[in-house]
Amino acid sequence: MSQPTDDLISQLETRHQELSLAVERLERRARLTPQEQAEMTALKREKLSAKDRLEAARRS
Repeated sequence: MSQPTDDLISQLETRHQELSLAVERLERRARLTPQEQAEMTALKREKLSAKDRLEAARRS
């Protein structure tokens, strides 16, 4: 792999981990406000997007 691809993979792995931690923090709460529920949904979507982009970068 090339250096730019390696850098992208590293950045995506880091972002995916950050999103995982944010989701875990919210999941530990007994109840979520509507705003927190919306945040959880957005975080999960972004996490999935990061995972998809990470897999695509690994294939290239």
